[in-house]
Parts: sequence; structure tokens; C-alpha cells
Amino acid sequence: MKKFFIFLSIVIVSLAILPLIGNKLINETLDSKLLHLEKNGIEVKSKIVESSYLTTKRHYEFLVQDVEKFLDYISKYSDEQLPSYVDGLIDGVVVGSDLEYSNLFFAEDMSIDIYPLNVSKEIQASLEAEDRELYIYIEKFLKNRGFLYHLNYNIASEDFNGYIKDIDENYTLKDSTRVVFKLLNAIYHGNGQLIAPNSLISSIETIILDIENQNDNIELKMKNFHSSSNFESHTTYVTTASLKSFDLNAVTPENNVSINGTNLYANISSNTQGKKAQLYTKSSAEQFSIQSNELTLKALDLNYDTSFNDMDKDAFEALRVNMSKIKHGSSQDLQELLENSLISLVSNGLVFNVADLSAKKIMMDKKDLGGFSLISRLKVTEDKNLAGKVAFTPLFILQNIELDLRVKLSKILFEKVTDPLPMVKMIKSYAKEEMGNLIYDISYNKQEFRVNGKVL
Repeated sequence: MKKFFIFLSIVIVSLAILPLIGNKLINETLDSKLLHLEKNGIEVKSKIVESSYLTTKRHYEFLVQDVEKFLDYISKYSDEQLPSYVDGLIDGVVVGSDLEYSNLFFAEDMSIDIYPLNVSKEIQASLEAEDRELYIYIEKFLKNRGFLYHLNYNIASEDFNGYIKDIDENYTLKDSTRVVFKLLNAIYHGNGQLIAPNSLISSIETIILDIENQNDNIELKMKNFHSSSNFESHTTYVTTASLKSFDLNAVTPENNVSINGTNLYANISSNTQGKKAQLYTKSSAEQFSIQSNELTLKALDLNYDTSFNDMDKDAFEALRVNMSKIKHGSSQDLQELLENSLISLVSNGLVFNVADLSAKKIMMDKKDLGGFSLISRLKVTEDKNLAGKVAFTPLFILQNIELDLRVKLSKILFEKVTDPLPMVKMIKSYAKEEMGNLIYDISYNKQEFRVNGKVL
């Protein structure tokens, strides 16, 4: 009996000190992460800690003090180069954060709110000079935590979930332009480090942006956006996205333009785990239309499915990095880097497949033009001397190309497309006809070009 009471006492004492141990461990984890942020350009302006026996609350205010150092830190976790204008968007921004967690070590998820408290120095100066009232409105909106991420994070499992606080704002500028912005029911969950998660799934029910003045009106509406991403690395990943509906309407004194789409879908995946690299892209739309005063064009059941295979992994990585750089600012040196990395990729050989490029129906001004489909395989054979050949003349690359292509389109669509191009109509004589469609089986091999078996 005595041993039982000794054991029971040890259990009770252990349970009693567990919250104290848990609090210390979590505090040490948070303090180490704060120190890491401070080494990378973030200053902790304010820190308030309220701790009870079972729970702890923390409030922080972080200042982006060294923009260059902070952006270098962020860039390590992304394969995209941040554009230069980001400097002006974050310099001097203060971000607030509220944390609440249980002192029972890892017993519950940590609750985190993150919200910007002011605009950057550059934006502040611009707004104060151009529209002081708008600046005051935005500052008040941010001070009231109008833009807020809520996050529940488990330190042990690295699972997280959360939401973005609903935004429903309506403001009239001093020139009488009315601006409406809505972001409703945005939620997400995933796993991994918050700055670079292994997986992330998100959805947004509604996005609306409406800008209207006496002469013009631009309105954008998006409904039911969903995305899902899984990352093994920068070059091995799968990302999908879907959108129930997309509507963009622009009204001006000269023209009314509408762009609409329903059930839009996109998928991109990359794999560099084997000997060679592969890149796949796929997208589709139930319908996509463009309407203006001059033209109404609608496509039904659009599909696009392509892949790059058998690519050299080092050359693919170099091209990916250089493309991300040039998207945010071009120079002669970057252009040369991009060209050299592209030639390097092609000289190592690759295969480009179009599994499906099609539309079931094309409508123009309510007239049914029929549909089209395209399937192709393009192979570029390896040639380590390609760079020198292309420098002499780009046409030398034709020696390394093999192509098989099948195109099928309605006769009505062919006539509409080729009507302004009389010379192109010459290829109609090479076509095979099948149930009101024209079919072209095209091949290029050993520098010989054939259409439906006929040398062109």
C-alpha cells in the first residue's frame, strides 16, 4: 500500500509540473524562431506575455527593418524570384501576431493570428500626397485587423489549418470612384513548415472587385476557388486548381467587354526523382467566352494536356531558375542566360507531347463553327554540338527534330481561320475529309515533311 501511495504521489507531482515543463519547452522553441527572424531582417518591436498555470498568451509586433536581408531569407524557400517592387511594399511594415497555447506540452494546437498594422513607407508617402482620406481609411482598416490570417498549428505534427478573415469593404474615392472589394469564406489546411509547407489545400468561396465611376466600370467576380499542392522539392511537386466561375466585365464609353468562364481546371506537376526530368501541364474549361461590341466568341469543352519528357535534370533546373528571374525584370545578361540554358536543355534531347489540345465547339457571333483536336509528338535528339550550330544558323536544329502531328477540324472552322490568309488555303488540297471534318496527319523525319503521306 505504501508503494502504491509513493507511485501515486510521483504521478500527481509529474502531472502538476507538466504545464511548467511544457511552457518552458514551447517558450524555448518560440524564442529560437524569434532569434532566427531577427538575424534575417525582422525587428521585434513589442512583446507582451501573459501566462497562467495552464495557458500562455503572447503578443508581438514585428518590423520589417532590413528588406534586402529579409527577402533573401524568403527567397530560399521559393523557386520564384521576388519582383523588385516588393521592396517598396514591405519596407517599414509592422506585422502584429497573437499566440495562445496550452502549457500542457503539445496537448492542443497553437492558435495564431497574424495581421499587418500599417502600410509601407513608400505607400504611405504616396497615399498622403495623393489622397489623405484614403490613407486614413486604410490605416484604420489595418489597425482594426481588417486583414487577418487565423492559424491553428501543431508544433509536434506540423499540421495546420485556418482561415482568412472575411473582407467586405465599400469606399468612395475623392474623385467619386466607388471601390468594392469582397473576400469571403477563405480557408486552408496543410502540413509542414509554415514558410514552406509540404502540402497546402485552400478554398475561397467568393472574390469580388468592383470599380465604378461616371464613365467606366470594371467588375471581377470569382466563385468557388479550390487549390491543392504537394511538394517534395522545388522541382518535384503536384499542384491543381479549379474555379467554378470567372466573370470580368469592363464598360467604357467606347466598348463593353466581357470575359467569362465556367468550371475551369488546371494541373501542373514536375518530377526530377528519376534519371530524367518530366513536366506535365493540363487544363480545361467547360466554356470560355469573350464578348465585345465587335465580336462574340465562345468555346465549349476546352482541353489542353501536354508534357515534356526525357529532359536533362541540371539543364531543366537552370532553365527554371533563369525563367523565374526574367519574369521580374529583364536585362541583356539575363536574356543571354535564358537563351544559353534553353539551348543546353534542347542539346541534351527531350520529347514534347501534346496528348490533347481540343475544343468540342467554337461559336462566333452565335454561329456554330464546329470543333477541333490536335495530338502531337515532337522529339529533339541529343546533340552536344547544337550550341555552335545554332550560333551559325538556328535552322540547324531542324536536323535534330522528329515530328508526328494529327490535326482534325471542321471545314467551317478551317474556312473561317484561313479566310484572311489565302496562301494557307493551299494546304486544303492535302487534307483527308471525314464526316464534315478535315484531317491532317503531318510528319517530319530526316528533314522530309509529309502531309497525309504526300511530300510537301
